[in-house]
Amino acid sequence: GSENLPTTSRFGLSFTEPVDANSAWEGSVRLYVTGTEPSETRVDLWISTQEVIVNAWPQAGLSPNTSYTLEVPAGGVCDWNGNALQETVVLTFTTGAE
Repeated sequence: GSENLPTTSRFGLSFTEPVDANSAWEGSVRLYVTGTEPSETRVDLWISTQEVIVNAWPQAGLSPNTSYTLEVPAGGVCDWNGNALQETVVLTFTTGAE
């Protein structure tokens, strides 16, 4: 629900267990324009992990004054023991003017 985020925003998602780096990729962390089909408006992301954190940032700037959804689907990101996220996490935000 955050508003007026910079179009150059980066996102860090914290988990309670160390993340298996191989489970964090563009399919297990998705960013797309809110209210659209994700496959049609998906934003290409760079993804990295560091222990309990998954970092995601757009490969190009986001569009100004646009609502986005950051989604981590259930079954995607896993901990080092192979336990996958049980429920989909959905976060929305809106960018501000350039």
